[in-house]
Amino acid sequence: MKKHQFMVELEFEDKVSGDDQIKEIMQNILESLKHCCDTAGLAPEDSETFTTKITVSNSIINEKVEDSLVTFASSVDPFSS
Repeated sequence: MKKHQFMVELEFEDKVSGDDQIKEIMQNILESLKHCCDTAGLAPEDSETFTTKITVSNSIINEKVEDSLVTFASSVDPFSS
């Protein structure tokens, strides 16, 4: 497993106020990245790797949200006996 950290900066038209709104943005980012993994994927198209975990953190409120993704290789086959 190899971890990579990317810096993403978001700019909003109006002020985002409060920890709850920042947490909601973090959760929205996490859900968006999970959706991408489920559809197009985040890993390079010509590689055999896949995303196993996503962590979104924010230094202003010093919190993070994360999700371990179920992979095809580790998922249970509902058709197996």
